[in-house]
Amino acid sequence: MAILEIKIKNETGEKVVKECKNLTVRDYRDYLVLQQELSDSDEPEYAKLDRQLEFIVGLFDGLTVDMMYDKLNMYELNNILADVYVKLIGGDPDDPKENA
Repeated sequence: MAILEIKIKNETGEKVVKECKNLTVRDYRDYLVLQQELSDSDEPEYAKLDRQLEFIVGLFDGLTVDMMYDKLNMYELNNILADVYVKLIGGDPDDPKENA
């Protein structure tokens, strides 16, 4: 099973790799709770995005919300969101058998 990584530029513009911690069933449960809270919430969309990014940075050592806002574009963010979801449910986003 591949390790989930985010390639992102640091404050000096150098591309660095942030690795995801070992995901547990509790992480998946926390994700489900967050999704339900976001679904039930009347918060503005930007506040919901803040909460999603806070969840993701909690899964990666050395990653910050500011790094994600300032160094990623929406295409990259959408790919990260999809890959994190696949990993949370026990899949492997890099496994060609699952992507065929």
